[in-house]
Amino acid sequence: MDGYATKQLQKADADPRPRHPARQLAGLDMGRPKKIELTFGGFSPAHWVKRSSASCCHHLIKTFFSGPDGWRERQLPDGTMIFVSPSGRRYTTKPQGALFFPQLATPTETLTISGTIPGAPQSGDPTRRLAMPTRQRTRAQDRADRINWERGVNKRRWDAAPRHSRCLRNSAGRAALNGGVTSEPAVGQLRFVAVGQDDPLAAPLIDELAVEYAERYGGNRTRVHTWLRSYPSEEFDPPDGGLFIGLLDDEPVTGGAFRRFDDTTAELKRIWTDHRHRRRGHGQNLVRHLEGEIVRRGYSRIYLTTGDRQPEAEALYLSLGYQRLAEPLPAEEVYPIAFVKAVGTAGPDR
Repeated sequence: MDGYATKQLQKADADPRPRHPARQLAGLDMGRPKKIELTFGGFSPAHWVKRSSASCCHHLIKTFFSGPDGWRERQLPDGTMIFVSPSGRRYTTKPQGALFFPQLATPTETLTISGTIPGAPQSGDPTRRLAMPTRQRTRAQDRADRINWERGVNKRRWDAAPRHSRCLRNSAGRAALNGGVTSEPAVGQLRFVAVGQDDPLAAPLIDELAVEYAERYGGNRTRVHTWLRSYPSEEFDPPDGGLFIGLLDDEPVTGGAFRRFDDTTAELKRIWTDHRHRRRGHGQNLVRHLEGEIVRRGYSRIYLTTGDRQPEAEALYLSLGYQRLAEPLPAEEVYPIAFVKAVGTAGPDR
């Protein structure tokens, strides 16, 4: 034809397998026959046969629901799979590949195996049928048991160390760290005391943080607890830092710390509220108290990072006016979510 380019079409080969699309894309011989060898003692038949077109569902039925009283399976030479249920209903699956590559659905040869395999269970043998594994307990029961175990651990810990005696120990040292203020609030009012990382009042903070971090992010609770305990305690010592515990009727219910990030920035760390006292505003009161101490120490900015599996912490900081950063600031210890907040200064107290 004048003005048009023509191209001679190549006649299709009888065997399309060298240019099988799946073979070209994945580098796999999807359409080629495979040599299957079975060796049991002296019985070693070998034959070139087509691969089975069974799906995952077919294999599950064959593995766990076959047997004398179960499902029966049959595959025709063209790849058609026929399953018969125990009630006699037939389910037929035809391979779709035969619609596009009819040559692949042609049987290469009939596979005939004579004799029996020594020691193999035969058709009709009740031992041939496998049992589908079943759960001994439901997931709800497992979760309830874990919760009860955690509550038991907490109860035994609190019973072993009376709260009032813990609060009264080292009162003189805590009063010195707290600027000599020892005012006693009314019953039911939250008050904050400055403590050291090894103070008994800080033990619940470390213990529950270890449990929560291990559950939310995965890991061994003992290792997480050791990591928290091994943190340099001088990071939270005055005048550059501080660790404060919130007491409600002499019981530690919340706590947190801050340390020096740079000359003008303090970093919040270890923000915690007892799981039995959450959603009562204690976390907000804690952060506000830490902000006041940070301003009194001469800092003008607060920075913090948290993990990506603590949505409650993110909501807390956003509600208090913290701005989320696009990415954390460079530091030795970096977590994926970072916040920053500018605060007024009351003159350096360091």
